[in-house]
Amino acid sequence: MLQNTLDAQMLIAAQISHLRTILGVSISAIEQANDHASVTFSTVENTAPQTLQAKVLVMADGGANLPLMPVFRALSRDYQQTALLAKVRTDTPHAGLAYERFTDAGPVALL
Repeated sequence: MLQNTLDAQMLIAAQISHLRTILGVSISAIEQANDHASVTFSTVENTAPQTLQAKVLVMADGGANLPLMPVFRALSRDYQQTALLAKVRTDTPHAGLAYERFTDAGPVALL
């Protein structure tokens, strides 16, 4: 549901601005120049490699393509913490309230 809403908003933004959005790509190479980045990628619809140059590049992939960019170095750290995520539906509206409890084992929040 959330992803559908985000995708719809990106399409609206693309219609009213100079924003170009390409979803569902598989990146094979990234090259950095002084004033732009070049990205070689393919899509589900077009498996032939395509190259795009841009002054700003946003990859919302959780760092999966970081190895393609040798100028950046990945650093990971284990914080010895665990998160539990759940989608909860209530009988009554939440009225904008969120609950947080601080326990001996750590905080618990219902957002």
